[in-house]
Amino acid sequence: LVQLVLRYRDYQRAIKRLAGIPILLEKLRKAQDFYVEMKWEFTSWVPLVSKICPSDTYKVWKSGQNLRVDTTLLGFDHMTWQRGNRSFVFRGQDTSAVVMEIDHDRRVVYSETLALASHDQEVLLAAVQPTEEQVMGRLTAPVVTTQLDTKNIAFERNKSGILGWRSEKTEMVNGYEAKVYGASNVELITRTRTEHLSDQHKGKSKG
Repeated sequence: LVQLVLRYRDYQRAIKRLAGIPILLEKLRKAQDFYVEMKWEFTSWVPLVSKICPSDTYKVWKSGQNLRVDTTLLGFDHMTWQRGNRSFVFRGQDTSAVVMEIDHDRRVVYSETLALASHDQEVLLAAVQPTEEQVMGRLTAPVVTTQLDTKNIAFERNKSGILGWRSEKTEMVNGYEAKVYGASNVELITRTRTEHLSDQHKGKSKG
């Protein structure tokens, strides 16, 4: 049953990805080439909490129909932020697209070709057959979902200077003067489900 659920989940994801590729390729063709860095961080008014909050700098390159994103923040597991050097590359072509995940630490590349013509249900279902290792991984590991709650998010211009002489903060980014904003009221919510695990695997997940 788990194998069947995973299979149709991956099938639905593949259908959605393929449907969005033509639109993405057209937008990439029309957009100008660029490089941008996006630095973000979470802070807290609670002492010492800011030190364990995540931060990262996304580096994004766009050239023609190709897109690359570099990141060092990979995920959150057992109250610990997982870090590494990863690149995600999207290479657009006329009738297909190649999506690559590059693990610079392990020197491994994961590649997937998305062919626009492969909308045949039987072909897609055969291509997304989950392995026994994937099924066992689902049965022996907790289900963890992490999301950002931004329904109460608020943005405010950052200030610089000393009392009485404060002004709105700006920074130079690639020769452009950029305004600096701070975001508040953002919550990171992590939910973990373990009711499907045996007592042995529950103990391992807590350890």
